[in-house]
Amino acid sequence: MKSREGKAAGLTARGRVSRNTAQQEKAIKIFTKQNAKALEAVGVPVNIETLYFKHHFDSGEDNTAKFVYTKPDKTKLPASLRSKEIRTANPQLRTRKVNTVGDMKKYIKTQLDKARERLLDSR
Repeated sequence: MKSREGKAAGLTARGRVSRNTAQQEKAIKIFTKQNAKALEAVGVPVNIETLYFKHHFDSGEDNTAKFVYTKPDKTKLPASLRSKEIRTANPQLRTRKVNTVGDMKKYIKTQLDKARERLLDSR
């Protein structure tokens, strides 16, 4: 990570993908802060769901987070979220027929619920 925050935190250039978990933790904290600021800047509430969306699907260039979190649930997703690149990286979007804002929100909630269950099962 070449950002000022990354350098200040002692994050190496490949820290976010390093096997060193301390480097990974530094990276995710920095990304999460940056994502929270970006969400706030476009008027999207910052919570676990919006942060998950921002991290996985919003490059920031087309404000897809703002679109998803301000439009009615029946609104068709923008082309950037229906692209071959996104669907290839996230094949479950295709298999679960995630085509609308509501579908996307439901998908994110499901993913977070699964993560919570795995965490609780690991204890």
